[in-house]
Amino acid sequence: MSRLDAVNKKTILDAEPVIGNLITKSISVGDSEGGYAAQLIWENGSTPSMVVKLEASLDGINFVEIDQQTVTGVSGTELWDVSNTYVECIRFNIVHTSGSADITILFSGKARH
Repeated sequence: MSRLDAVNKKTILDAEPVIGNLITKSISVGDSEGGYAAQLIWENGSTPSMVVKLEASLDGINFVEIDQQTVTGVSGTELWDVSNTYVECIRFNIVHTSGSADITILFSGKARH
């Protein structure tokens, strides 16, 4: 990456207390050259049992699950590193079974020029 390359960074959730099902707003990734990365961080877990699904779409309406991570324990982190993708948007679907945790989701992608 040269010094002229811009990096698109976004915070999708910022230590959001999750005690039920939650679907984030979708974000555009169509301008990310060569892929993107998303990091899931959870803290202050009170016996959480959740599945965080990374979902993708070409039209921003119909989403399909492309991967998932399980949230258990007091704290933890997971990383999705997606390369060579042609999807237009992504979102995160948190399926809550029990407990609670503060969830942060970060996004980073190299901007296409």
